[in-house]
Amino acid sequence: MTEHPDYEGVEPPPEKRPPEYTCYEKRAEIVRLWKESNDPYSEISPTRLSERYDQAKSTLHDDIEIIKDYLREQIGRDDELRNDIGFDRSIKKLEEQGEWYKAAKVRGMKWEWLQEAGEKPKIADKQEITGEDGGPIETEVVIGGDGTPKSND
Repeated sequence: MTEHPDYEGVEPPPEKRPPEYTCYEKRAEIVRLWKESNDPYSEISPTRLSERYDQAKSTLHDDIEIIKDYLREQIGRDDELRNDIGFDRSIKKLEEQGEWYKAAKVRGMKWEWLQEAGEKPKIADKQEITGEDGGPIETEVVIGGDGTPKSND
C-alpha cells in the first residue's frame, strides 16, 4: 500500500494558475473534480487535464492512477468508489433541499454498505455479560425508531 498525502486537505492557492500548481495541489484539484463529476471515468481524461495544467498526457495519466490508488485506499474498488461518491452526492442534495430525514436515511444506508464492505465495524446485536456467580447474563438492547435504547424485558 502506498503512502499518500491527504489530497482532500490540500487547497491550491487562489493566486496560482493551474500550470503553476505543485503535483499535490494538482492532484487535490483533480480529486475534487473527480468527486464532483457525474462520470469521472469519461469526464476526467488526461487529454482535458493536460490542457488545463499544460503538461504531457502521460504525466496526467500517471496522476490519475495515483489518485485512483489514493481513493481506493480510502474506500476500496472502483465500483465502491462510485457508490461512495453517489451516496455523498445524494446526501448533499437532500440536505440542500432541506430533506433532513431522507438525508439521514441515506447516511444510514451508506453506513450499512460500508459495514458490509468491511470498511466500518459492525455493532453487536448481543453481548455476553458475566453475572455475580460467574455465569453469563444475556441481554439485548433494541434501538427504537426515535434513536433511544429500549429494553426487551
